[in-house]
Amino acid sequence: MSRKVSVLFVDDEPNILRAVRRHVRHYKDEWHIHFAYGGVDAVKVITRENVDIIVTDMRMPEVDGSQLLEWISENHPEIIRIVLSGEAKLEEIYRIVGRSHRFLAKPSSPEATISVIRDVVDAQLHDQIENGVFEMSMLDKLGTPASIFNALQGVLDAEEVSIDEITNIVQQDPSLSLRSLQICNSAYFKQASQTCDIRKAISTIGADRLRELLKAGRLGQDSRVQVEDDNVQQEAYWLARASKNECATQTDSQNVLSAAYVLGLGLRCGAVDTTGTLSQVAKRAAFLTVLFGLPEILPRSFLSLAKSNASAPFEHWPKLIASAVIEQNNQLSNEEAAA
Repeated sequence: MSRKVSVLFVDDEPNILRAVRRHVRHYKDEWHIHFAYGGVDAVKVITRENVDIIVTDMRMPEVDGSQLLEWISENHPEIIRIVLSGEAKLEEIYRIVGRSHRFLAKPSSPEATISVIRDVVDAQLHDQIENGVFEMSMLDKLGTPASIFNALQGVLDAEEVSIDEITNIVQQDPSLSLRSLQICNSAYFKQASQTCDIRKAISTIGADRLRELLKAGRLGQDSRVQVEDDNVQQEAYWLARASKNECATQTDSQNVLSAAYVLGLGLRCGAVDTTGTLSQVAKRAAFLTVLFGLPEILPRSFLSLAKSNASAPFEHWPKLIASAVIEQNNQLSNEEAAA
């Protein structure tokens, strides 16, 4: 690494920051660590320091968490944004979806928070080895073609809303799919639910919340996305279905089939630079899944895929994806059995 990671912890309660300070002192050789007593102080720190990751509370005086995240999104989109908060109003949650990468619910131990930061940093290093770049944020690059966006809006505005119809539309688009999985796997709406299954994620979030998030512009961009993105979306949809079908010839595990589908989408997601070899793209996609707190089978499968035939033509990717996800599912099962 060319420099140490810089982490900023923000809370308006001195006791909480003191507790965090005690636990993170062991990482002072690995990280530059900063503390801010509230949103106003955080803005000052970010203005004068290079900050890679921020961990912030929501309810703070003067500048609250949602205002801070909106300011960071507009002025420093490269910063990883992790929310660590207790009770928050629904309208506050709507404001930070699309402005934050992860939501951790209080009470959360300092060890758990540190573990999340370590996972994010370690995952980024896999890509950094290849390209020497320390760009950590992909959140603001998610976008959805107008045709998909408008179709989803029409289904959500219907008198009778069907979860299956919503799922059929969402799973065609990598950005909507990954955003839905991100929301479901974090504690934005009380309880996080670990899943790779897009339908389960949609069902967990609920149609009413999806409708409000869509209206608030928190599910990605709409018709302003460039027309050429339609081709990327169609390519991702084909790869996801082909990977799932390839897996289905070898297993009937819903978890494996769902993971294979998401891997296909992830390799052609707008938030992931698709230039370079399969190995490079897979490492970037692995980082995105760690950043969003998605199930372990996804980043492990991406990294396994990164070690496969890097020069394989695109039409061979489904077989490689199927092999990677089945292998990692077996390894995870063996590890759980041995634990």
